[in-house]
Amino acid sequence: MNTDIEELFVNKYIVKQKRERILFELRKPSKRIDALSRFCHNYDTYLDERKIVKRGKKITDKELKEIVEKYGNKNKGFMICWDKRYDLMEMTADTAISIIRNDGMCALFISGDVCIISTEQIQGPKEIVILCSVY
Repeated sequence: MNTDIEELFVNKYIVKQKRERILFELRKPSKRIDALSRFCHNYDTYLDERKIVKRGKKITDKELKEIVEKYGNKNKGFMICWDKRYDLMEMTADTAISIIRNDGMCALFISGDVCIISTEQIQGPKEIVILCSVY
């Protein structure tokens, strides 16, 4: 497993006063879901607002793909998600976007200087948050 991606995510996109706790939870198997749950409903408490480029329920797959192509790492990145089949796996942006759209729970895709987070789906489309460390 590549846990360096977790540290990268936390240091780039989480507010300083919450970093230690989130990283601790991500690295501890019994607490990992607790960390991911924080992005289901209260992501704005944890994310660095200065890095949020766009958020909403109407962001298209095309928009997601374009931002990954522009700021990402050669259209590849890593997932952090509830589904253990994909958690901490390297994958293409197309595969990640498909998982983000179809998984009902929170998922994060980190690629280069961009991070895409989808919140838990409650009713209707999921909320998507796009963060960029160089935007």
